[in-house]
Amino acid sequence: MVTNHWLVAGESFNCVDPGGFCLPTVIKWRFDGQSISCVQFLHGGCGAYQNKFDSQSECEKKCNSEVNKCDDPRDTSFCLSAFKRYYYNKETKKCETFIWGGCKPNRNNFVNLDRCQQTCEPSI
Repeated sequence: MVTNHWLVAGESFNCVDPGGFCLPTVIKWRFDGQSISCVQFLHGGCGAYQNKFDSQSECEKKCNSEVNKCDDPRDTSFCLSAFKRYYYNKETKKCETFIWGGCKPNRNNFVNLDRCQQTCEPSI
C-alpha cells in the first residue's frame, strides 16, 4: 500500500491507495505517489479512503495542487542514479537544477526547466 502525506491548506491529508475489490466497480480518481499525478482507477466501493475522488480536478485540488508542488523541498532521493532535474527554490524564487537519484520523486521535481518555470515561478 502506497501512503503519501501532504500538507494541504494547513491540514494533513493522507493520500493512501484506496484499493478495494467489492462490486459493482465505478470509475474514480486517486493520487498516485509514483507518478505524482491523479489517475483513474476502478473502485469496488469498499473502504472509506480519503484518496478517492469523483473527478481529476477534485483529486488535483486536494492532493496535487501546483502551488503545493512548488513548496516541497528539493529531494535528491536515496537511490544511486543521476538524473538532471529541476526544482523550485523558494528562497531564490527561481527554478534550479539538481541531481536526482531516481527513486520516489516528490512533486517539486521537474524533467525540464520550462515546466518548472510555468508551474512555480511567479509571473513578472
